[in-house]
Amino acid sequence: MSLQLQEELAPGDLERKWTKLSQVSGGFSKVKDAVIAHQGGDQQLVLVAVASARPPPTCS
Repeated sequence: MSLQLQEELAPGDLERKWTKLSQVSGGFSKVKDAVIAHQGGDQQLVLVAVASARPPPTCS
């Protein structure tokens, strides 16, 4: 996400996006790991591994 876009998004907008992601994915029970994948200037790309709150689907 560009720095300009980040500055244009209000904290409430980011919270709504996170809430929607949580609803679609079933939520997250914990953050397993986070790694800075790229860093440059005022921006950085962070990869985050999470544990899902929803159990994995079973094969029938």
